[in-house]
Amino acid sequence: MVSNIPTDEVLNLLRNYYSIVPKSVSKLPSYANINYKVTINNLIRPVSDCKSALKCFLLKFCDVSNEFYFGNIDMQHAMSKHLHLHGINASIPMETTDGKTVVDYTFDGKRYSVQLLSFVDGVSINEAEMSKDEVIEIAFHMGQLCGRFHQVMKTFHYDVERASHHNPFHTEKAAMFDEKKLAYVKDSSMKNQLRRYMNLFKEHFLPRLSELRKGFIHGDISDTNIILQEGSKDGGKKHWEICGLIDMEDCGYCCIVGELGVSTAYAMLRAVSVEADPVEASRQTIQGYQSIQSLTAEEKEILFYVIANRLVVSYISASYESFLKPGNSLYLFTQAKNVPAVLNVFPDSTTTLGQRYNPPATVVRGFTTIYHGKAMIGLQRNTPLCEEMRARFEYST
Repeated sequence: MVSNIPTDEVLNLLRNYYSIVPKSVSKLPSYANINYKVTINNLIRPVSDCKSALKCFLLKFCDVSNEFYFGNIDMQHAMSKHLHLHGINASIPMETTDGKTVVDYTFDGKRYSVQLLSFVDGVSINEAEMSKDEVIEIAFHMGQLCGRFHQVMKTFHYDVERASHHNPFHTEKAAMFDEKKLAYVKDSSMKNQLRRYMNLFKEHFLPRLSELRKGFIHGDISDTNIILQEGSKDGGKKHWEICGLIDMEDCGYCCIVGELGVSTAYAMLRAVSVEADPVEASRQTIQGYQSIQSLTAEEKEILFYVIANRLVVSYISASYESFLKPGNSLYLFTQAKNVPAVLNVFPDSTTTLGQRYNPPATVVRGFTTIYHGKAMIGLQRNTPLCEEMRARFEYST
């Protein structure tokens, strides 16, 4: 398995296809692709409709034989340009000397789709040094970015059938992904816990797909794909500001509440990493989203299952990828290592898994339903713990 493209090969590709002689080339960490940061001496405008010229680019090698290569690069580029034109900074493609945005490239017997993209400068939420309060604050802005994305995508035009391709990370497909990869989770207790949430997802989310709004999604608006830069508030105090969104590989067309579930799950994981309250992080993410775009009653009712299942997918995916690439295990578990701690904030099961509690419509308000719904695997109606959960997670919409 090729995990590196030699520098000489990278330099030849840049020269032959883009007429670029870079000032520097440096390899970047990645889950599935091979990525390089390319710095040049002169400003270049990536595409004709780009608003500014740049000196830094991302050279991305996508292995077309990888199971997570979805052949949707044209949609990624179209979506990135649309975001860019509507004020959301995203990586947009650089054209080759003959006007192409994708290079079909073969090295050492392996075929790659190669792109040279604008580099969104800054640090990811996952990389930024943040206090507990800063993590909770940025969770609100994560939700806002997710809401802005969905608002902007309402005017995006693309073939819906092509955009609805099979992607195992899209919410509707996640149950199938979970089942196939669960065997790669080594800890039996963790495996059983993940399976319980998988079953809840299948039972309570999948049958309601027809009730949920669909739209164009990024697919992974998470703490590793949201880029920050330091700004300053009144009085000169430094704080983090969202400046961009990267990695469009999981983009597509499916239920939009799944996207919010992704953002919320990773906001909770980031909170745990600094010993902040993951529940408060999730509340802030959802409130941030609803400050831009309201959730429907149906979306509120099933959001808990989406959040929980994304945590399941994150852990199972990291386990599976670590089996394939044991040398990259530490990076692959950057987020997933905190999944057990987040799952532990959910109520423990004190009764059988099949016992249900369905809250009446009058309590389907914001975050109440998410954790009230979790009573289905343990909490009984009107118990002190159930009422405490209701009071803690309820907020006005």
